[in-house]
Amino acid sequence: MSDLKSISKNSFNSSEGNTLEAIQTGCLQRIADSLEKMEKPYQKLIDDYNHIKTVNDRLRDTNQRLLNQIRTQKGWITRLKRKESEK
Repeated sequence: MSDLKSISKNSFNSSEGNTLEAIQTGCLQRIADSLEKMEKPYQKLIDDYNHIKTVNDRLRDTNQRLLNQIRTQKGWITRLKRKESEK
């Protein structure tokens, strides 16, 4: 099979006994190999994206919870100031 790949890299010459089918088969094998090599980094990008999205969602939830706690504490401070000023 690897012989077909090397044959497909050379220019076509019918006098050498290289058939068009052998060259086409070699080309298809080279294309398949290159697609497999491209798929690995692409899958890693997808995995990294999913991880970052998960972390981002978790941090956004934590941030919102902390903001709500701050708002609650500000509300209590305002109530305490009103009670103090009423006395």
